[in-house]
Amino acid sequence: MVLARTLLVFVTGSLSACTLLTDLGGLHSGQPDPAAAQADAATDAPTTTDLSLSDQSEASFAGGQYLDTRWEVDHVALVPKKPRGDYLSRVFDLGGSRKLARLEWKPGAPYGKPLPDGARAETGYRRGGVDMRDAAALLHLDGNVTDMSGRAVPIVTRGAAGETMQFASALFGQGFSDTKTSWAYGALDATSPLATGTSDFTWSLWVQSTQGCADNIVYLGGEDANDGRPHLWMGCAATFSECPAQDGTGRFAGYFGTTANDEMGFCGARRIDDGKWHHLAVVKAGHSPASMRTFVDGTVETAISQTFQAAFVYDAASQLALGSFVRGEARFQSSGLFDELAILRRAMSDAEIGDVHARGALRLTFQIRTCTTSTCSDDPAFVGPGSDGKRSFTDVDLAPPARADLSAATAQRWFQYRAHFESDIDGRSPELYSTGLVLAP
Repeated sequence: MVLARTLLVFVTGSLSACTLLTDLGGLHSGQPDPAAAQADAATDAPTTTDLSLSDQSEASFAGGQYLDTRWEVDHVALVPKKPRGDYLSRVFDLGGSRKLARLEWKPGAPYGKPLPDGARAETGYRRGGVDMRDAAALLHLDGNVTDMSGRAVPIVTRGAAGETMQFASALFGQGFSDTKTSWAYGALDATSPLATGTSDFTWSLWVQSTQGCADNIVYLGGEDANDGRPHLWMGCAATFSECPAQDGTGRFAGYFGTTANDEMGFCGARRIDDGKWHHLAVVKAGHSPASMRTFVDGTVETAISQTFQAAFVYDAASQLALGSFVRGEARFQSSGLFDELAILRRAMSDAEIGDVHARGALRLTFQIRTCTTSTCSDDPAFVGPGSDGKRSFTDVDLAPPARADLSAATAQRWFQYRAHFESDIDGRSPELYSTGLVLAP
């Protein structure tokens, strides 16, 4: 079923010059589903009641300018093979000097958003929502190491004498700027949700590092402090026996075992110590036998079947450490930038891992400006939060539509927004379905 919408669209940017148009909205897949189409019609539209201040159709978006972007069926996206581009809106006439309340937009997925807190399942997006109800730990690393999974796992930080934990700008706000002498850990003991026993689990972490991997470098791992079993870690290796070549390339590698007789190692193909952001994941499904899958940037690197003889339980209190592997006084420490550490007590599917990667690899951001002329010929700068030209508005709401507070913007008669699209995934683009401007009372 195709739904008809009636809206007002500016032709010249003037409130007095407008045209009545009919928008025929279908599904992106090209296979209409009545229930889905009805839901989309309800959720795609911004909450503003003044449709003359919104873009919701091909006709209304056509009033702006596509810069390495284009209209695709029911949304704006990047031109194929273009890693970045912009959509520049038409200039909206507010009918007088008006204060703004907010900008709203409907993205196709939660682009650039940290994983949801409090063991929640994301809803409202066409695709890409993540179910975190089985989270054992979630560290956003935004200036702290607080567990936001809802389980309140205590996280301890360590470093050299006088060293404090450092944080720096990362993919999702800030991240842990790890040194070879600093690390953070959660306790592994019989009561910890981090000790997964025989249950399925998923480890997920974003990493940016140039540290050489001639020796095994541990990003996340630990072992039983009593006898070294269980023994588990993931990180980077170049000379590990499981690597496809001993050529010095730093690859995603690791080792998982519960006894001396059921250990499995893995090493992928792609280089990860190149200073670029990489999403790394290990997924265990089953136990005896278990399917172990590892991922780099949303793609399966290794798939191994392993029969574990015992559970992942710990006789002595141990550390599951980020940025280190603690064995007595020995440290197998890493350096680099870490972001969005998540541990789940279930096996994420391949598609879910792809969604977690996409929320960091696809980005959709906005800047705005208010003008004194109908063409913005005064050419004020586009700005983001705090009227800062170097910042952009991002999707931080719990569910769509995304909202940006514009109450600090200068009151003028004319308004324009710019949407910026970026993709680190060949053949994929962020998707923008609608935008709307809400005026202050």
